[in-house]
Amino acid sequence: QGYGEGKAKDKRLKALSELIDYATVHGAKTFVFEKLKMNGRKNISTKTGNRKLTRFAAHELLSHAEIMVKKRGGEFVQINPAYSSQSARIINQDLGVDVHTASAVVLGLRYLHTHKYT
Repeated sequence: QGYGEGKAKDKRLKALSELIDYATVHGAKTFVFEKLKMNGRKNISTKTGNRKLTRFAAHELLSHAEIMVKKRGGEFVQINPAYSSQSARIINQDLGVDVHTASAVVLGLRYLHTHKYT
């Protein structure tokens, strides 16, 4: 049933590579990612949710992204995502985007704020 582990992994990494290529072609030099803590986090109410969370390949995706970004001459940055969703819920309607996109904007602005003039 569903994807095999190898096929799903290959599809995730290929999609990530295509996204980084697209951003690089359009002039992106700095790539900001959430600094995720996945260990010991089992507060999902369903067994299926817990299983999916423990199998989530966050470390693998982030390490692959770091390698791909550096190969293309970019800067790989991880930002603490604390409270970014709450901020995103406040500004998403003003920007006319969904909460996830607004959260990405918040992370980018947080990076720019902490690294201004560098």
